[in-house]
Amino acid sequence: MALLREAVMGGDVRQYKELREKILRPTRKPVRPGDKPDDSKPVIHLVVGDSHSRWDVPNERYSLLGRFIAWLKPDVVVDIGDWWDMPALSSYDRGTVSFEGKRYWRDIVSGVDAQARMQDELDRHAPKSYRPFKLRTLGNHEERIMRVAQADPRFEGLIGYDDLQSSFYGWDQRELGEPTVVNGVAYCHWMVSGNMGRPIGGENPAATLLKKHFHSCVVGHSHLFDYAERYAMGRRMCAAQAGCFFEHDDAYAGPQVNVMRRRGLLVLRDVMAGEFEPEWWGMDRLRRQVG
Repeated sequence: MALLREAVMGGDVRQYKELREKILRPTRKPVRPGDKPDDSKPVIHLVVGDSHSRWDVPNERYSLLGRFIAWLKPDVVVDIGDWWDMPALSSYDRGTVSFEGKRYWRDIVSGVDAQARMQDELDRHAPKSYRPFKLRTLGNHEERIMRVAQADPRFEGLIGYDDLQSSFYGWDQRELGEPTVVNGVAYCHWMVSGNMGRPIGGENPAATLLKKHFHSCVVGHSHLFDYAERYAMGRRMCAAQAGCFFEHDDAYAGPQVNVMRRRGLLVLRDVMAGEFEPEWWGMDRLRRQVG
Protein backbone atom coordinates (compact mmCIF):
# COMPACT_ATOMS: atom_id res chain seq x y z
CA MET A 1 0.00 0.00 0.00
CA ALA A 2 2.95 2.32 0.55
CA LEU A 3 3.74 1.96 -3.15
CA LEU A 4 0.16 2.88 -4.00
CA ARG A 5 0.34 6.03 -1.91
CA GLU A 6 3.66 6.96 -3.51
CA ALA A 7 2.19 6.35 -6.97
CA VAL A 8 -0.80 8.58 -6.25
CA MET A 9 1.12 11.42 -4.65
CA GLY A 10 4.08 11.16 -7.00
CA GLY A 11 2.01 11.13 -10.17
CA ASP A 12 3.33 7.85 -11.63
CA VAL A 13 0.22 7.07 -13.68
CA ARG A 14 1.39 3.72 -15.07
CA GLN A 15 2.35 2.36 -11.66
CA TYR A 16 -0.84 3.67 -10.12
CA LYS A 17 -3.07 1.99 -12.72
CA GLU A 18 -1.24 -1.32 -12.33
CA LEU A 19 -1.73 -1.27 -8.57
CA ARG A 20 -5.38 -0.27 -8.91
CA GLU A 21 -6.02 -3.21 -11.24
CA LYS A 22 -4.27 -5.58 -8.84
CA ILE A 23 -6.27 -4.41 -5.83
CA LEU A 24 -9.69 -4.41 -7.50
CA ARG A 25 -9.32 -7.28 -9.96
CA PRO A 26 -12.60 -9.26 -9.66
CA THR A 27 -12.45 -13.02 -9.06
CA ARG A 28 -15.83 -13.65 -10.70
CA LYS A 29 -17.54 -13.17 -14.03
CA PRO A 30 -19.40 -9.91 -14.71
CA VAL A 31 -23.01 -9.87 -13.58
CA ARG A 32 -25.54 -9.70 -16.41
CA PRO A 33 -27.86 -6.74 -15.81
CA GLY A 34 -31.58 -7.34 -15.64
CA ASP A 35 -34.19 -5.58 -17.76
CA LYS A 36 -36.27 -2.70 -16.46
CA PRO A 37 -39.85 -3.99 -16.01
CA ASP A 38 -42.71 -2.35 -17.87
CA ASP A 39 -46.03 -1.24 -16.41
CA SER A 40 -48.10 -4.12 -17.76
CA LYS A 41 -48.51 -5.64 -14.29
CA PRO A 42 -47.73 -4.81 -10.64
CA VAL A 43 -44.16 -5.57 -9.59
CA ILE A 44 -42.00 -5.54 -6.45
CA HIS A 45 -39.23 -3.03 -5.75
CA LEU A 46 -36.65 -3.44 -2.98
CA VAL A 47 -34.98 -0.21 -1.82
CA VAL A 48 -31.66 -0.35 0.03
CA GLY A 49 -31.33 2.82 2.09
CA ASP A 50 -27.96 4.44 2.79
CA SER A 51 -25.76 1.49 3.81
CA HIS A 52 -22.42 3.28 4.36
CA SER A 53 -19.96 0.45 3.88
CA ARG A 54 -16.69 1.31 5.63
CA TRP A 55 -13.50 -0.60 6.30
CA ASP A 56 -13.86 -0.60 10.11
CA VAL A 57 -17.41 -2.06 10.18
CA PRO A 58 -18.08 -5.71 9.20
CA ASN A 59 -19.93 -6.27 5.90
CA GLU A 60 -22.05 -9.26 6.99
CA ARG A 61 -25.28 -7.32 6.45
CA TYR A 62 -24.67 -7.41 2.69
CA SER A 63 -24.71 -11.21 2.76
CA LEU A 64 -28.05 -10.93 4.55
CA LEU A 65 -29.18 -8.57 1.80
CA GLY A 66 -28.25 -11.08 -0.90
CA ARG A 67 -30.18 -13.88 0.82
CA PHE A 68 -33.20 -11.63 1.26
CA ILE A 69 -33.19 -10.67 -2.43
CA ALA A 70 -32.99 -14.37 -3.35
CA TRP A 71 -35.99 -15.08 -1.08
CA LEU A 72 -38.12 -12.09 -2.06
CA LYS A 73 -37.18 -12.06 -5.75
CA PRO A 74 -38.04 -8.40 -6.37
CA ASP A 75 -38.26 -7.23 -9.96
CA VAL A 76 -36.19 -4.13 -9.11
CA VAL A 77 -33.42 -3.55 -6.56
CA VAL A 78 -32.51 0.08 -5.83
CA ASP A 79 -29.40 1.27 -4.04
CA ILE A 80 -30.55 4.76 -3.08
CA GLY A 81 -26.97 5.98 -2.59
CA ASP A 82 -24.15 6.19 -0.03
CA TRP A 83 -23.35 2.50 -0.38
CA TRP A 84 -19.80 3.73 0.17
CA ASP A 85 -19.10 5.87 3.22
CA MET A 86 -15.68 7.14 1.98
CA PRO A 87 -14.40 8.47 5.36
CA ALA A 88 -10.91 8.96 3.91
CA LEU A 89 -12.28 11.86 1.86
CA SER A 90 -14.45 13.44 4.55
CA SER A 91 -11.75 15.99 5.37
CA TYR A 92 -12.33 17.51 1.92
CA ASP A 93 -15.83 18.50 3.00
CA ARG A 94 -14.26 20.40 5.90
CA GLY A 95 -11.98 22.26 3.51
CA THR A 96 -8.72 20.57 4.54
CA VAL A 97 -7.80 17.99 1.90
CA SER A 98 -5.56 15.23 3.27
CA PHE A 99 -5.67 12.45 0.69
CA GLU A 100 -3.87 9.15 1.30
CA GLY A 101 -4.07 6.57 -1.46
CA LYS A 102 -4.11 3.60 0.86
CA ARG A 103 -7.06 4.99 2.82
CA TYR A 104 -8.96 5.78 -0.36
CA TRP A 105 -8.53 2.24 -1.63
CA ARG A 106 -9.40 0.81 1.77
CA ASP A 107 -12.75 2.63 1.50
CA ILE A 108 -13.28 1.58 -2.13
CA VAL A 109 -12.47 -2.07 -1.45
CA SER A 110 -14.95 -2.14 1.46
CA GLY A 111 -17.83 -1.16 -0.85
CA VAL A 112 -16.70 -3.52 -3.62
CA ASP A 113 -16.52 -6.35 -1.09
CA ALA A 114 -20.05 -5.44 0.04
CA GLN A 115 -21.54 -5.80 -3.44
CA ALA A 116 -19.55 -9.00 -4.02
CA ARG A 117 -20.98 -10.47 -0.80
CA MET A 118 -24.50 -9.54 -1.86
CA GLN A 119 -24.07 -11.06 -5.32
CA ASP A 120 -22.42 -14.24 -3.99
CA GLU A 121 -25.43 -14.96 -1.76
CA LEU A 122 -27.84 -14.08 -4.53
CA ASP A 123 -26.08 -16.46 -6.93
CA ARG A 124 -26.01 -19.17 -4.28
CA HIS A 125 -29.69 -19.07 -3.33
CA ALA A 126 -31.62 -17.75 -6.34
CA PRO A 127 -32.40 -19.52 -9.64
CA LYS A 128 -29.91 -18.78 -12.41
CA SER A 129 -32.73 -17.33 -14.51
CA TYR A 130 -33.48 -14.66 -11.90
CA ARG A 131 -31.98 -11.28 -12.89
CA PRO A 132 -33.55 -8.21 -11.28
CA PHE A 133 -33.08 -4.73 -12.68
CA LYS A 134 -30.57 -3.05 -10.35
CA LEU A 135 -30.50 0.74 -10.10
CA ARG A 136 -27.85 2.71 -8.21
CA THR A 137 -28.44 6.41 -7.57
CA LEU A 138 -25.16 7.76 -6.25
CA GLY A 139 -25.13 9.69 -2.99
CA ASN A 140 -23.17 12.61 -1.65
CA HIS A 141 -20.60 10.29 -0.04
CA GLU A 142 -19.67 8.76 -3.41
CA GLU A 143 -19.58 12.26 -4.87
CA ARG A 144 -16.61 13.01 -2.61
CA ILE A 145 -14.53 11.04 -5.12
CA MET A 146 -15.30 13.43 -7.94
CA ARG A 147 -14.92 16.51 -5.74
CA VAL A 148 -11.36 15.55 -4.92
CA ALA A 149 -10.61 14.60 -8.54
CA GLN A 150 -11.91 17.97 -9.73
CA ALA A 151 -10.26 20.01 -6.99
CA ASP A 152 -6.75 18.59 -7.42
CA PRO A 153 -5.39 18.03 -10.97
CA ARG A 154 -3.04 15.32 -9.67
CA PHE A 155 -6.00 12.97 -9.37
CA GLU A 156 -7.67 13.69 -12.73
CA GLY A 157 -8.06 10.38 -14.52
CA LEU A 158 -6.64 8.47 -11.57
CA ILE A 159 -9.69 8.17 -9.34
CA GLY A 160 -13.33 8.18 -10.33
CA TYR A 161 -16.65 6.39 -10.31
CA ASP A 162 -15.23 3.50 -12.34
CA ASP A 163 -13.49 2.42 -9.14
CA LEU A 164 -16.90 1.48 -7.72
CA GLN A 165 -17.29 -1.31 -10.32
CA SER A 166 -21.04 -0.74 -10.51
CA SER A 167 -21.44 -1.91 -14.11
CA PHE A 168 -19.37 -5.05 -13.42
CA TYR A 169 -21.90 -6.05 -10.76
CA GLY A 170 -24.88 -5.29 -13.00
CA TRP A 171 -25.95 -1.89 -11.61
CA ASP A 172 -27.42 0.87 -13.76
CA GLN A 173 -25.61 3.80 -12.12
CA ARG A 174 -26.92 7.37 -12.08
CA GLU A 175 -25.34 10.64 -10.91
CA LEU A 176 -26.15 12.35 -7.64
CA GLY A 177 -29.29 14.44 -8.09
CA GLU A 178 -30.41 12.65 -11.27
CA PRO A 179 -33.94 11.26 -10.74
CA THR A 180 -34.60 7.96 -12.50
CA VAL A 181 -38.18 6.77 -13.03
CA VAL A 182 -38.98 3.06 -12.80
CA ASN A 183 -42.63 1.94 -13.01
CA GLY A 184 -43.71 5.51 -12.36
CA VAL A 185 -41.58 5.97 -9.21
CA ALA A 186 -38.72 8.49 -9.33
CA TYR A 187 -35.63 7.38 -7.43
CA CYS A 188 -32.88 9.74 -6.33
CA HIS A 189 -30.58 10.06 -3.32
CA TRP A 190 -32.27 13.37 -2.61
CA MET A 191 -34.80 15.71 -4.16
CA VAL A 192 -34.34 19.46 -3.87
CA SER A 193 -36.80 21.91 -2.36
CA GLY A 194 -36.31 24.74 -4.84
CA ASN A 195 -33.86 26.63 -7.02
CA MET A 196 -31.31 26.83 -4.18
CA GLY A 197 -30.77 23.08 -4.59
CA ARG A 198 -31.15 22.16 -0.92
CA PRO A 199 -32.31 18.59 -0.15
CA ILE A 200 -35.85 18.27 1.14
CA GLY A 201 -35.96 17.55 4.86
CA GLY A 202 -37.98 18.74 7.80
CA GLU A 203 -40.62 17.12 9.98
CA ASN A 204 -42.72 15.55 7.20
CA PRO A 205 -40.31 15.10 4.28
CA ALA A 206 -42.41 12.58 2.32
CA ALA A 207 -45.37 14.96 2.23
CA THR A 208 -43.04 17.78 1.17
CA LEU A 209 -41.68 15.63 -1.65
CA LEU A 210 -45.16 15.27 -3.09
CA LYS A 211 -45.99 18.93 -2.55
CA LYS A 212 -42.84 20.10 -4.33
CA HIS A 213 -42.55 17.55 -7.13
CA PHE A 214 -46.10 16.23 -7.75
CA HIS A 215 -44.70 12.79 -8.52
CA SER A 216 -44.28 9.47 -6.75
CA CYS A 217 -40.70 9.24 -5.49
CA VAL A 218 -38.33 7.55 -3.05
CA VAL A 219 -35.21 9.17 -1.58
CA GLY A 220 -32.52 8.42 0.98
CA HIS A 221 -29.94 10.65 2.66
CA SER A 222 -31.59 11.30 6.04
CA HIS A 223 -31.40 7.70 7.41
CA LEU A 224 -35.01 8.15 8.57
CA PHE A 225 -38.20 6.51 7.33
CA ASP A 226 -41.25 8.47 6.24
CA TYR A 227 -44.21 7.84 3.96
CA ALA A 228 -47.00 9.98 2.53
CA GLU A 229 -49.75 9.82 -0.09
CA ARG A 230 -51.53 12.43 -2.12
CA TYR A 231 -54.36 12.21 -4.63
CA ALA A 232 -54.70 14.25 -7.80
CA MET A 233 -57.42 13.70 -10.41
CA GLY A 234 -58.04 10.20 -9.15
CA ARG A 235 -54.36 9.24 -9.19
CA ARG A 236 -52.55 8.21 -6.02
CA MET A 237 -49.02 9.55 -5.65
CA CYS A 238 -46.71 7.97 -3.07
CA ALA A 239 -43.45 9.16 -1.53
CA ALA A 240 -41.03 7.61 0.95
CA GLN A 241 -37.69 8.09 2.64
CA ALA A 242 -35.87 4.77 2.72
CA GLY A 243 -34.18 4.71 6.13
CA CYS A 244 -30.73 3.12 6.29
CA PHE A 245 -29.15 -0.31 6.04
CA PHE A 246 -26.53 -0.30 8.78
CA GLU A 247 -26.56 -0.92 12.51
CA HIS A 248 -23.52 0.94 13.83
CA ASP A 249 -23.84 4.28 15.57
CA ASP A 250 -21.96 7.35 14.37
CA ALA A 251 -20.20 9.37 17.05
CA TYR A 252 -20.80 12.62 15.16
CA ALA A 253 -24.58 12.07 15.21
CA GLY A 254 -24.96 11.69 18.96
CA PRO A 255 -27.31 9.35 20.88
CA GLN A 256 -30.55 11.18 20.08
CA VAL A 257 -30.01 11.07 16.31
CA ASN A 258 -28.64 7.52 16.28
CA VAL A 259 -31.77 6.17 17.97
CA MET A 260 -34.00 7.94 15.42
CA ARG A 261 -32.51 6.09 12.46
CA ARG A 262 -34.76 3.47 10.83
CA ARG A 263 -32.56 0.48 10.15
CA GLY A 264 -33.62 -2.14 7.64
CA LEU A 265 -34.97 -2.42 4.09
CA LEU A 266 -37.95 -0.89 2.31
CA VAL A 267 -40.07 -3.14 0.11
CA LEU A 268 -42.55 -1.59 -2.32
CA ARG A 269 -45.27 -4.02 -3.33
CA ASP A 270 -47.76 -3.74 -6.20
CA VAL A 271 -45.72 -1.02 -7.89
CA MET A 272 -47.48 0.20 -11.01
CA ALA A 273 -47.77 3.60 -12.65
CA GLY A 274 -46.37 5.35 -9.59
CA GLU A 275 -48.55 3.67 -6.99
CA PHE A 276 -47.14 1.25 -4.41
CA GLU A 277 -47.75 -0.32 -1.00
CA PRO A 278 -44.79 0.19 1.40
CA GLU A 279 -43.59 -2.62 3.65
CA TRP A 280 -40.78 -2.18 6.19
CA TRP A 281 -38.36 -4.96 7.06
CA GLY A 282 -36.32 -4.20 10.19
CA MET A 283 -32.99 -5.91 10.81
CA ASP A 284 -34.38 -8.41 13.34
CA ARG A 285 -37.21 -9.36 10.99
CA LEU A 286 -34.72 -9.85 8.17
CA ARG A 287 -32.62 -12.18 10.28
CA ARG A 288 -35.62 -14.20 11.35
CA GLN A 289 -36.59 -14.70 7.71
CA VAL A 290 -33.26 -15.36 5.99
CA GLY A 291 -30.48 -14.96 8.57
